[in-house]
Amino acid sequence: MVATTIIAVIGGVTISDDVIFMDISMRNKFQLSSAVIHVDNSGNQYGGSFLAGEATSLSIDGVTMFVGEVETVNTDIDPSKYDKSWMEVTINGPDHELKELFITRTYPYSSLQTPKADDVISDALTLAGATYTYASPSAAPEYNTSFNRSFLTDGFKKIASGINWDGYISMADILHFFEEGVVGAHTTVDLLAIADDPTSNILNFIEGEEDADTVKNYIEMSAGELKDHYT
Repeated sequence: MVATTIIAVIGGVTISDDVIFMDISMRNKFQLSSAVIHVDNSGNQYGGSFLAGEATSLSIDGVTMFVGEVETVNTDIDPSKYDKSWMEVTINGPDHELKELFITRTYPYSSLQTPKADDVISDALTLAGATYTYASPSAAPEYNTSFNRSFLTDGFKKIASGINWDGYISMADILHFFEEGVVGAHTTVDLLAIADDPTSNILNFIEGEEDADTVKNYIEMSAGELKDHYT
């Protein structure tokens, strides 16, 4: 049996054998991503580590699964769950900036008198001072909308739902916005799992349980008809 290696790097501290649980959540239509890991801290070797805002990456067998920043660290939890002292680290995804930045602007606006949805998103990113990379192809349907001190995540979700498009922020801080069911029509969106490549964008890692007779770990991958970037 080949062992699976789960590694977390938080603020420059590498944790390998002590990661005992990982849950990664990526959602569509600009809903925010997050991750949770449980770390064995029996020897208090991580006491005082893992501060809010520290850069974090999570990988499985060398494949980068998630990058972000520490949100919270919780040590006041039931030690009986793993029969050891452990801590829970909650991590914000690369899209976290969307819920921190807000703007006030109504579209049509100035040069955007017939605003296409992707141009609106591009303009909003610039106005808010967001750090994401996005080059609008001006290929989306026209969409009139207003941001009234609205956070980008709320405004972008409204736009995506209004025209049946989808979008997310990749681990490389690139915004992807595309028509549902037509992956790659206006942007290139490939599902990747490449070791140490920040563009890897596996979207779900789901914990499961088997009966007591199961004596090894396994990974289940499911796929169906291509409908969007979650397939």
